Amino acid sequence: MPDPMQNAVEIWHTADGGGHWHESTIHGMIAGGLGYTYLAAIGNHDAWILGTTQGLAGSTGVALWQTTATQPQWTRVWSQIVGGEIMGLQFLNGRDGIVTGTSVTAHALLVESRNGGRSWHSSPLSLPSDAYSPSTLAPSIVSASSAVLPVWLGLGPNTDKEHLVIFRTLTAGRTWTKISSLPGTFTIGTTIITRWVNANQGWLLVQAADRAHLYDTNNGGQTWTTLSIPAGVPWNRDRVSSQMGFMLMQARTDTILYQTRDGGNQWIPWVNPIQK
Repeated sequence: MPDPMQNAVEIWHTADGGGHWHESTIHGMIAGGLGYTYLAAIGNHDAWILGTTQGLAGSTGVALWQTTATQPQWTRVWSQIVGGEIMGLQFLNGRDGIVTGTSVTAHALLVESRNGGRSWHSSPLSLPSDAYSPSTLAPSIVSASSAVLPVWLGLGPNTDKEHLVIFRTLTAGRTWTKISSLPGTFTIGTTIITRWVNANQGWLLVQAADRAHLYDTNNGGQTWTTLSIPAGVPWNRDRVSSQMGFMLMQARTDTILYQTRDGGNQWIPWVNPIQK
């Protein structure tokens, strides 16, 4: 008999800051075997889950489900076969959404919705004419109308190196402008995490094979400054204000939580005052 949980996604949500959790399940998420899933949420009002499955010749089947404050059940609002690999899903507000990835024709995949995910259209992205195997990552949302989009550009067919360029939108994804590039090159497969405290100030953490790199911006991503971080592998980090942030690091057999109080210039091990 078929597994009743096949192609299902289990969701847990809280409405009281983590005090209590409630479970819901989306059955029959997508035909053909569930691959990656992506979640986007706007406060406690709207949320979307995108399920994918890898098909033939590099195609990807996708299905998008939505829940809202007025209609709390999960409803499928879109499904389609796209030619490429999905890398991310984001919504800037209850209407404007973005799906990113890499197309089967080795072009950057960027599709956008203006109606909460019910229909999607391709969005042009102005890349250099010699761009090799571009790949768009999930954009980081700065506000209801602005976002920053990282794009990997390969250095050629005979190298595993690539560099990262940054695009920005101030029109909820209708237009994108290249604003900067990160210094240096990185190995293919590098992951990044961004955190914003306001429209101008943010961190970008690049986790490469050899080490992690932390960058800081004070002008919305137009320029980036390299910051020093403790030795080890970062598991997570968060920026709670322009000056204060935390980073959880794995250093050999130890897990250490570091704190900064000067915007990331200095990091010190955090000590719980209750345990002093």
